[in-house]
Amino acid sequence: MLKFLTGIGLLLVCVATAVAEVTVSPYLPAPRRFTRVETIGVGEIPNGPASRGAAAPLLRSLNGSWKISGLESSTKPFPADADFARGYQNPEFDDSRWDTIAVPLNWYRKYPEKQNKRQPYVKGWYRTGFELAPAELRNRRVILKFDVIGCEAVVFLNGREVGRHLGEFTPFELDATDAARAGRNVLAIRVFSDQGTSGGIQKVKHVYGSQWALNNIRGGIWQNVALSLEPEIRIRKLLVTPRLAAGGIEVDYTVLNHTGRAVSAEFDAIVSPAVRKDAGRVVGTLAGKAVELKPGSNTGTVTIALNDAVKWSIDNPYLHYLTLHIKESGKVVASRAVRFGYREFIAENGRFYLNGEPIYLFGQNINSIQYGGYGLSEEEEERKILSTLLNLRNLGYVIARTAHMPILPKVLEIADETGLMIFHEWGWCFTTNIDFEAFEKNNMREVAEFVESCYNHPSVTMWSMGNEVVHRNSPRVSRLMDLQVGLVRRLDKSKRPISTFSGAAGWASYGETRLDTDVHDLHTYTSLSSPWTRLVDVLAEQYEGELRIYGEKERLSRPLVAWENVGFSWGIRVDPDFRRGDVGQYAKYMANSTSWGDPRGIGFTGCAPLFKAVGPGFGEWAQTLYGRRIFELYRLDPNYSGFAPWFGGIRASTLWTQPVFPSLHNSNHLFPRNLFLGEESPWILEVINSGKDSFRNLKLQFALAKTDHEVQPIGSVDIAELAAQSRHSGRAMLRIPADLAPGNYQLRLTLTANGREIARNYYDLYLQSRSILTRKIDQKRPVFVLDTGALGNLAALQEVLDNFKLKYSVVKSPGELKESGVLVVPAEHVEKQKISLPLSSDLARFLRHLGGTLLVLEQKNSRSVLPGNQSPSAEENTFVDLVTPGHPLFAGLDYTSFDTWNNPDHGFLVTGTFVPYTVNALAVKGPMLSRANVGNAVVEAVCGRGRIILSQLETMACYKVDSVAATWLYNLFHYAVGAETYWDKALPLADAAEEDYVAASSALMPIDLAPYANVSFQDEEENDGRGGWTDQGENDFREMPLGVQSAAGIPFHIIDPEKNDGKSCLVVRGSKRPRFPAAIRGIKVGRRVSRIFFLHTAAWGDKGVAGAYRIVYADGKTTDYVVEAARNVGDWQSVVQLPDARMGIIRKNSRNQEIGTFVAAWDNPRPQVPVVSFDFLSADEARGDAINWLPTEAPVPVLVAATAEEASSHTANLTEEHFVNVTGTKDLNTRVKGEVKRSVVDGQRVLTVRFPAVAAGDCPALMLTFKKEGLSDDYHYLSCWIRSREGGILQFILPEQTWHGSFRGEITVRGDGQWHKYRLMFGKDFQPTGSAALSTLRGELFLFHRTKRAPGAARPEMNFELKNIMLE
Repeated sequence: MLKFLTGIGLLLVCVATAVAEVTVSPYLPAPRRFTRVETIGVGEIPNGPASRGAAAPLLRSLNGSWKISGLESSTKPFPADADFARGYQNPEFDDSRWDTIAVPLNWYRKYPEKQNKRQPYVKGWYRTGFELAPAELRNRRVILKFDVIGCEAVVFLNGREVGRHLGEFTPFELDATDAARAGRNVLAIRVFSDQGTSGGIQKVKHVYGSQWALNNIRGGIWQNVALSLEPEIRIRKLLVTPRLAAGGIEVDYTVLNHTGRAVSAEFDAIVSPAVRKDAGRVVGTLAGKAVELKPGSNTGTVTIALNDAVKWSIDNPYLHYLTLHIKESGKVVASRAVRFGYREFIAENGRFYLNGEPIYLFGQNINSIQYGGYGLSEEEEERKILSTLLNLRNLGYVIARTAHMPILPKVLEIADETGLMIFHEWGWCFTTNIDFEAFEKNNMREVAEFVESCYNHPSVTMWSMGNEVVHRNSPRVSRLMDLQVGLVRRLDKSKRPISTFSGAAGWASYGETRLDTDVHDLHTYTSLSSPWTRLVDVLAEQYEGELRIYGEKERLSRPLVAWENVGFSWGIRVDPDFRRGDVGQYAKYMANSTSWGDPRGIGFTGCAPLFKAVGPGFGEWAQTLYGRRIFELYRLDPNYSGFAPWFGGIRASTLWTQPVFPSLHNSNHLFPRNLFLGEESPWILEVINSGKDSFRNLKLQFALAKTDHEVQPIGSVDIAELAAQSRHSGRAMLRIPADLAPGNYQLRLTLTANGREIARNYYDLYLQSRSILTRKIDQKRPVFVLDTGALGNLAALQEVLDNFKLKYSVVKSPGELKESGVLVVPAEHVEKQKISLPLSSDLARFLRHLGGTLLVLEQKNSRSVLPGNQSPSAEENTFVDLVTPGHPLFAGLDYTSFDTWNNPDHGFLVTGTFVPYTVNALAVKGPMLSRANVGNAVVEAVCGRGRIILSQLETMACYKVDSVAATWLYNLFHYAVGAETYWDKALPLADAAEEDYVAASSALMPIDLAPYANVSFQDEEENDGRGGWTDQGENDFREMPLGVQSAAGIPFHIIDPEKNDGKSCLVVRGSKRPRFPAAIRGIKVGRRVSRIFFLHTAAWGDKGVAGAYRIVYADGKTTDYVVEAARNVGDWQSVVQLPDARMGIIRKNSRNQEIGTFVAAWDNPRPQVPVVSFDFLSADEARGDAINWLPTEAPVPVLVAATAEEASSHTANLTEEHFVNVTGTKDLNTRVKGEVKRSVVDGQRVLTVRFPAVAAGDCPALMLTFKKEGLSDDYHYLSCWIRSREGGILQFILPEQTWHGSFRGEITVRGDGQWHKYRLMFGKDFQPTGSAALSTLRGELFLFHRTKRAPGAARPEMNFELKNIMLE
């Protein structure tokens, strides 16, 4: 039965049927069926140029097989007269031994070895010939036309230079009449090319386009070449500007008079359809307009009225020809035709209008680099272009941006004929290290050529003057951007909207200068760079910033678009050998370094499962998933007038390009997701009409689909009308049937008008019965609840246990536990709490000896400590990846279940995780775009006879409102308390991090920062440019303790500002505070050091590179220690655990807010060379002239203090001068040996070690023997450098000569594939047993693949490299 509420509400009462669990297809609208309009060519125009004989240009292609000299490359630019003395330009030169090359073709396709960074400057010569008959030269001009030569050409005809051109993307023509002759003519062209900024070119002088890779640069003649024989009175240019309001067109002409005399002429013009079916019509004429043509260049404007001219539009791409005849004494002496479209496209009052009608820009991006220069025939190139453009039109896209450079002219021609508008982009992308004077001169000329070359294409409706150009703190760059825009305004009389550059609305990334623009264009990869649900916050912050920058209130007067979104279109690598659920393989991926350009699988796991990321079809899968979400949010945002994905045309595009779009969401902008069977849930209902049609009698129908063939209607709602460019808002109550089987379903929305479908949408649901929360768990173990002192948290846990009918007792500490059982730590959900559960003797006894289980629900306090030195780090996300999907904890769930819960806080699954990643992880929060912040979300580890289970999923916050969270909660307690046996593949507990650094106090020496300090810890007025700390007003660090202070086990000397002219710390600039210095240089060290410890922090320091410490050695060499947020520095107002730093000095400020610093350690790879000094660099300064491919808001770094650890004066290298032998071995009474190979790399002995996977009781090992002669008895450390992709725990044993004692210690090896130095400090974490002493060493060192916590446990395979084992 169905009941309906009108107005604001809809009640859906549903009848259900049970269906089987299978996959259901995406519920997508059908593609459109656009075709290319059939047109006639210039030669077919009735009474066109072809009928005028010698008065019309005679065009001849010079494409084909040319001679080429081969390419020469150099480390330096070639001289301007390079090769002229060789005579290559002369017609008599013998080029018979030269190679042949196709024209057009990117010459690096023929000579790929010449495209490199070592020798970035390249030159080569082309030669070809053509015949001219005497009659062809009579009263004719010989014009050479080049669509593009990359990039600097000198053109010779018959040995005579006829012109030059510089530019990667613009066409040019040269009048070679004076050099031409009857018979054979020899055309020779010298071309210079270089590799741009990516190739190491400093201070570039022109634009290069994308430069993502060296092969983005195309060299030589890679577009068409033609010879045009034209009359002495030559129509060089006809630029057509439609004037719809006036009912006609304006034509700007340039006529060149080469007769040497003034000519009294008449202009006759005809406007006729270019569409074949209407080719005989005439829609406008101009007759007998008298014009005086002086010798040389003549320019002017004529106006032509049109009668019933069909407008060009996206649905009807109707085209016209303008034919101009110039007559002298009644005879036609010149004739030319150009094609155009009768249309206007403007931006006004925050919206776009095509021919006076509002239009929403469903946009795309075409990668211009994919067209031209690849050696395709004209037919092949045309088929490729037509396929791409028709695919976009049929998927619903109406406009495409030509990223990141002008595109092949044929693309614009076909776009004219398919109704695809073009957002045409100029080639200034990324680069800011420019020679300003030369760049301005060249660029302004090229921009003018660019605009002129595509002026008449009706598809070109907007200009983008570049892509992602950082202009922050660079007035000269801003000035050049405005100069470009100003030039285009002057040249384009049709006033097409101009974007200063695509992405410019991302002011946090590129700068806050108010640039001249008609369009605000944002790039955001929310979903790939941050949780997708953050988009609403991102857009709100961006909009507020644009209002501020452009001095507007409430609403922007210029349209706002977002032209790059989602992504998942680069860096994808398929790994056919990846085995889902293989912990070792997963660990190897976690060890991979990841970057924005090369995610290497693991870089996608912040938003997608690893098995998907390295599997076939990942790109389209992820684009579909996040495209649906991201573009629905844009449709809901009334501030936006268009958007585009940064990926190709995929089938799902028809969903978000529908002119009419129905949506269900809640007040947190979350869509229907995980619901309970038999229950109602309220939703906001919106229907957005971005089209030009109005509708009446609409019906929105809802249905649940389990399969494509099992679809059950569950109700509908009537909507009386929906006007064009409007939206309908209401509320809906969804009731899900009660008797369905739990599992995955699809909620389908179908919108009809008068019975005809006009729109669709769908959402993926997980359905579960709420009774799972009160299902009795058969209790196999006693349950103990730890009283944390937070009564609200305790009560919330007790409610859960009572619902599961579990018996429990409350304890104050592990010391009260006398029997095995499950110790449950309440979630930090209702109120704050701090947990201190290190592996103390009481907890160790409970776990190791009694065989107890520790179950910890989600914790948030970064000061809490759990076994394995695990502490939660604040890192929220909407997705976690299952490392071991077959684990019993995930019963009834799959990877889709751990994606966006009904959490009022942005749908987060986690708000804190344990860092860094360890092999104990069952589920992880992977890194987002260009980050490395992997955190453990679910952990299970063996500890002796016991188990440790940690869950950071937002279970307690969500289980009452989210059906997956409810299922997870049940699974968690059913496994921990009710399972007969635990999972047999759990590994021994691995340490996450040490709380303090281990260092010998006698070797630590403070570095004097007083002479370099530039600010105080205290500030008064926010952002006045004169304040202290980070110039945030009274929000400062005046609570900083002074003098000698210990942080993370390291002593630091903190400057007293009263004793140092008010200065106490060092601050360099970041995005929010650009007035701080770019760098502070020459901070004196003056000694040999093994490490430098930095006590530092950052403002706005949650992400991005903050800067670097540039270490300067005595031999003049330098190395950078990069300071990166969320890795080795954090935000001073959000103190959390970091993977490569320890917490430093932490205080409460006057607002009772926790503020703090971090301690990071730089390990010196060259301790034998004195360090003279170091420079403290901002992010911009550290990057130098390199292109910033992913500009983000740079944090403001603060250096509070620094301490150097002096390098030992006496060391012993056990793998070099003291080395005797190394061999694989095993522990006593075990079977499996370790394996080792020796090699020498860069003069150092490297040991490559393999410890095979072993069953319980086995233990592979390594034995190294060394010379004892010359050893001291006064060492602080045993140290070594290790690189591994798996990670794991290694036990080191250094025995006394009679084996009556030894030094023993363990290190946790990081599995990131990078070299790291590890230290064991004698007497601290390298403890002596028995009679062990440095003076009585045996001369043997053992490495065992085990841990003292679980010495006999089974262990996975571990591979690592080992070098420089030192006593120091």
